[in-house]
Amino acid sequence: MTRPYEAVICAETAHINVDECGAPERFAGCKILTIPTPDGKLTPEAIQGAMKGRGDVHAVQPKVVSITQTTECGTVYTLAEIRAICSFAHELGMVVHMDGARLVNAAVSLDCSLQEMTADCGVDILSLGEPRMV
Repeated sequence: MTRPYEAVICAETAHINVDECGAPERFAGCKILTIPTPDGKLTPEAIQGAMKGRGDVHAVQPKVVSITQTTECGTVYTLAEIRAICSFAHELGMVVHMDGARLVNAAVSLDCSLQEMTADCGVDILSLGEPRMV
């Protein structure tokens, strides 16, 4: 998804930022840019704030927006919120990753299918679970 000079934007409380022991940065080789949010959910406006430096060869370049569904705060992105984030990111040539840490819980809460909450909203990449190293 990313090159070494690119970054992933996520909420400060996102699963990939607080629960993965630095593995995303280590194994993906990219920087994670966090945005403080009151409820663990990103918005297009919040993402826009992380775009400073975009195009500057001396700054890391945002490439991926990552959302956690359901968030670490227990909040759920609505389908409209997911669509808005995907639309905004795609307009900027970015991709959207959904960390499905509690995806089924969100589907039940929203009374929708997994496809309606992911591909139908424009999510490009979905991750479920994590590999275990022994």
